[in-house]
Amino acid sequence: MTSQKSTSDKPGAGKKILAEKTSEDYSLRLELNHEESECWLIFEKKTDKAVMEPEELKQALTDANIPSEYINNNRIKVFCDVVRRGENPGKTVVAAGKHMLPGRNGWLELKVSATTEEAHFESDERDTIDYRHRRAIANVKADDRVGKIHPPGSGAPGITVFGDVIPAKPGLPLQFVAGDGIRLDDDGVTPVVVTQGRLLYDGKTLSVTDEFFVPSDVNFSVGHIEFLGFVNVAGDVLDGFNIKATRGIEVGGVVGECHLIAGGDISISSMFGRGTGTIRCTGDLRANLLIGVNVECHGDVIVVAEIRDSEINCLGKITIESGTIGGGECKALRGVEAKTLGCKSGTRTIIRSGVNFLLEDEDGRRQLQARLHQANKELEEKEKSISMLEQHVETTEVESVKTRLNLLKKRVKKVKLEKELLDERMRFYEFQDDVEPMSRVNCHVEIFEGVVVILNNMEKFYLEKTAGPVSIINDRLGNGLVEIKMSPLADEAVTLTEEQVHEIISEDES
Repeated sequence: MTSQKSTSDKPGAGKKILAEKTSEDYSLRLELNHEESECWLIFEKKTDKAVMEPEELKQALTDANIPSEYINNNRIKVFCDVVRRGENPGKTVVAAGKHMLPGRNGWLELKVSATTEEAHFESDERDTIDYRHRRAIANVKADDRVGKIHPPGSGAPGITVFGDVIPAKPGLPLQFVAGDGIRLDDDGVTPVVVTQGRLLYDGKTLSVTDEFFVPSDVNFSVGHIEFLGFVNVAGDVLDGFNIKATRGIEVGGVVGECHLIAGGDISISSMFGRGTGTIRCTGDLRANLLIGVNVECHGDVIVVAEIRDSEINCLGKITIESGTIGGGECKALRGVEAKTLGCKSGTRTIIRSGVNFLLEDEDGRRQLQARLHQANKELEEKEKSISMLEQHVETTEVESVKTRLNLLKKRVKKVKLEKELLDERMRFYEFQDDVEPMSRVNCHVEIFEGVVVILNNMEKFYLEKTAGPVSIINDRLGNGLVEIKMSPLADEAVTLTEEQVHEIISEDES
């Protein structure tokens, strides 16, 4: 066999053919891989007379300066047996040193998921799973330590088939950028959250966003949403799916029989709550249509078309821009204004203005305080248990201890989010009593039979249709509820003169 050594002594460089031989019966070639840690025997059979002997191949490898400890005698024997049977053995590794293992590149280990695609379903005490609870959003809060930046690995050196050392190739350091809402701790390797929200990581930049965007509908592919920030839904929210957000909610489509809770504004297209759907917000509520919805709103309620068969409680104004309030009860602190009030069918419609609904809900306040106390107590107990288990898990291999620790941590995250939302709810009851009530109801077109207007505990029941535009007020002279020429809700309460009262009574009699 003709021998040909590599043209370079450096691993991976130069020509890799060590030796080659061609005859009428076969062609054979010895080749090295790129780092020279393996020697391949490449055989091509031409006739059935082709025969190879093990000693011939071993000698060829020795002539190529490959030490015997790197030669695989067993593979050479198998190779020759295959040729003797008249088969073509193809490409065979007949000598090997050791592959060089490059070092792992620097990487970021995240303790909190930065994706919304991974669902984490949990069973209840009856071992059943509600698949609406995907828990795919991992909320983070200020001072949370969410991971660790690992340095690149040094790698492991290899050995060529000639016995030379192949230097290890170290990994590359992580190109890490602390984006919005993230800072590095003093150790330089621990990302720390600055503001609440959810993590985003693109392989280089780690950041926190307080906005969660759903490009389609909220359904089983999304599940319930509980988020420390602002939620924006491009599509609909299907029946049975709830959204809780600490900063606000915006839904471009229709909301079904759901619960929307937000520490801020809520804006939706329409909602069909079937009498059980609820909205709670500490800011303003804006919608085109509300039907069968229970609302508690800290700000103003602004509806374009209609509020139908709903219970609306608001600490601002209730305004229907171009439609009606029909059925149900609307209660506002700063006034109510609509194009029409009531229904042609005479459905009972109650309108109350100048009343703080929270001051009437002492039971709700007590229940909320009890829930907050319970949440705080549970957090304290669970965090103590976690501290004890974390010490124990370092000295035990018992899998159940680790499982228990993980379950406790999941529960703590859930209770913390619940407490955050309860705190937002409690802010309802911290409403300042110095806000001036506005006992006024404005109607632009007409008031239908069946409407009840209540101002300062004075009630007026409409037995027949009344034309607008009118402002319904409670006269301070004790004349009860009267209708006067409509003026903006922001106007001060009116005290009628005797002459104005006489004029109103005369108009009623006529």
